[in-house]
Amino acid sequence: MQLGFLLFVLLLISKTWCSLQPLPDELSTRLSLAQCIAKAGTIFIPVGEIILVSLPIRQVGENEPSAVMLNQLLFNTLFSLCYWPLIVIKPSNKRIDESYQVNIQNYIVQVRQITELNHSLQKLEKYSSWNPHAKFMVVSVTVFEDNMVAASKFVEQLWAHKVANGIILLPSADDTTVFETYSWFPFDDGNCGQNFSKLRIVDRCRFGKMTNGNGWFSNKIPHNLNGCPIYIRTVVWPPYVLPPDPNVVDEYRFSDGLEILLVNTMAEVAHFRVVYTTSEDIQDWGQIFLNGSATGLMLHMKNEESDIGIGAIAASKEANRYFDAVTYPIPESLKWCVAKAKLIPSWKYFFNVIQPETYLCVIFAFFAVSICMWRLSRYRPGESTSYKSFQSCAQNMFGAMLNVPIKIVPRTNFLRAMFLVWIFFTLHINVAYQTFLMSVFSHPQYEHQLNTVEELFNNNLSLWCLPTYKQFFNNKDWVTLNVMRQWKDCTDINKCLHFTAYEQTAATCTPRLYLKYISNLYVDKDHNSLLHCFENSIATFPLQMLMRKGFPFHRYFSKLVGWISAAGFTAHWEKKIFQYIEEEDLSDLQEDSRALFTIEINHLILLFVMLGVSYVVGLIVLLLEIYYDKKKISQLPYLK
Repeated sequence: MQLGFLLFVLLLISKTWCSLQPLPDELSTRLSLAQCIAKAGTIFIPVGEIILVSLPIRQVGENEPSAVMLNQLLFNTLFSLCYWPLIVIKPSNKRIDESYQVNIQNYIVQVRQITELNHSLQKLEKYSSWNPHAKFMVVSVTVFEDNMVAASKFVEQLWAHKVANGIILLPSADDTTVFETYSWFPFDDGNCGQNFSKLRIVDRCRFGKMTNGNGWFSNKIPHNLNGCPIYIRTVVWPPYVLPPDPNVVDEYRFSDGLEILLVNTMAEVAHFRVVYTTSEDIQDWGQIFLNGSATGLMLHMKNEESDIGIGAIAASKEANRYFDAVTYPIPESLKWCVAKAKLIPSWKYFFNVIQPETYLCVIFAFFAVSICMWRLSRYRPGESTSYKSFQSCAQNMFGAMLNVPIKIVPRTNFLRAMFLVWIFFTLHINVAYQTFLMSVFSHPQYEHQLNTVEELFNNNLSLWCLPTYKQFFNNKDWVTLNVMRQWKDCTDINKCLHFTAYEQTAATCTPRLYLKYISNLYVDKDHNSLLHCFENSIATFPLQMLMRKGFPFHRYFSKLVGWISAAGFTAHWEKKIFQYIEEEDLSDLQEDSRALFTIEINHLILLFVMLGVSYVVGLIVLLLEIYYDKKKISQLPYLK
C-alpha cells in the first residue's frame, strides 16, 4: 500500500515538471532586464535616493516590442523592494510640470531606437530637477546588429548632453535574456573626452545574476587630465582677479588674484591647461533670469563658450539653476560707504571743547559773582576801592578765572571767602578746559559723520550699487523700499566711489575685500581716508566658481578647491596680497614722515591771527579811552 502511494506521488511530480513550458521570448527578455535593473539598484543606488524613470518616446511599430510589459515587470520589481522613491516621466508629454523640487540622483531611460535617446534627454533637460551628474542607465530590449556600435552612439548622445556617468544595457544577439553592460572611459590613453570608441563591456547580467557585480559606475575622471584645455572666463575684480600681464599680446595671461592663484594651483595638481578669456567691458558679470535669458559672462557661459567663470561671482538661485558651481570658503559682505566727514577748522576747536550751554553757565556765574562782590564791597567801609567799582571788580574776577595774578585782593573776611570759592571754581574749570583742549588738538576733529541708513535717506543721497547685488534687497520692509527708490545701477565701481569720496553726493554699496584692496586710492594728502563705511554689513554671502551645466570635472574640481583651501593656501594668498598693499602704503607714509613732524607757519597762523586781533582790539579801546578822556576834560568848568 505504501509502495503504491509513493509510485503515485513520483508519477504526479514527473508529469507536473514535464508540463512546465519555457517563457515566451518577449516576456523572458523583459523579465531578465527588470530583474537586472533591480539588482543593479540594490548594489549601486543607495537606499532613499530618488530614481526617475523615463518612458520611451517613440510609438510602437509593427516590428518593435511594446514597453508595457517591461514597465509592469520593472515597476512591480522596484516597488516590491521599497528601497527608493520613484518618479515616472513620459517625455512625449508636452506639459513640463514639476510639483517637486528635488535633485534627481539616478535616471533610468528606456529607448527603442538609437536616435530616441537624444529626444528623451532634450525633454529631461527642460525640467528644473535635471542633473547631468546623476547615474544614468540607458536600457533597451531592442536587438541591434552591433551592440558596440549602438552603445558608442548612445554614449555620444549622452556626452552631448553633458552626461559622463552612464552605462548602457543592451540584449545580446545570441541570447536576448543576457544583457551586456557597456561603460565609457573618455580620458583613457590621453584622450580629452571626444573618443567615443573607448567602450568596454564591464559586466553581463541575466535574470538579476551578474558576472562581476561591480564597475558599473566607476570613476571616469582621472587625477591626471592629460593637459586637456579648460576655458575660463574672467571678470577683473581685485583682489580675486587682478589685471592680466600687459606685456603678453597674443593671449590673456593672468598670474595674480585669489581666484587666479586657486585656478593655477588646480591646474598644476590636475595637469590641465588653462585658457583664459576676458571681456573688454568692465564688471561684465551680466545676469541670468529664470526664463534662461542672460547677459555678459552668464551668457558666455550659457552658450558654452567657456567651461568656468570666475571673478567674485555671488551665489544666486537663477545661476544655480542653469550652471554648476563650487562655493569658495571666502565669505564676502556688502557695506554702505559714504564720504568721510570734513575736518573742522582748528580755530573752531576752542569752541568745540565746551558745549554752548556750559559756556553760558560759566558766563552767568562770572557776572553773578562779580555783581555780588561789587554790591557787598560797597557796604564794607574797610574794603578796597578796587572792588567798589564794577569794572575793576569784574576785571579782578576775570583775571582770577584766567589764572592771572591779582595785585589787589579783598580785605574783608566775607569777600575773601567768596573770592576763594570763585578761585576754587575757576581752577577746576581751567583744568578741565585745558585738558579737553589738549586732547582735541591732538586728534583731527570732524563734522557730523553719517552712520545709519536713515541718515542716507534724510540727506537724499543717491545710492549706487552693482546690479548683481540687487538680489539682496528683496525684502518689503521700509528700509529696502527706500533703498530701491533711490537706487542707481553702478556700472563702474571706481566712478561710483569717486562720486562718493570727492563729490560727496552719493553712497556706494561696496564689497568688503574690494574695499580693503582699493582703500589706499581714496586718501587725502595726509593719507587720511576719504571714505567712511558703516560698521554693520548689509548682507554676507558666498562666492562661487561657476561651471557650465554638466561640466564633467565638477565633482573633482570641488574636491580640489576644498583640499587647497583646507591646506591654508587661500588664507595665505589673501594675507600676501594685502600685506603687499600695506607695505606700499607704509612706504608712502615714511616718505612723508619728515613733513608730517615739521612745524610750519600754517600750524601757528591761528595764534598770530588771534594775537593780531587782540592788539587791534586793544588799540581801538585805547583810542576810544583817549577820546573819551579828552572830551571829558574839555567839559570841565575851570577850562572854559
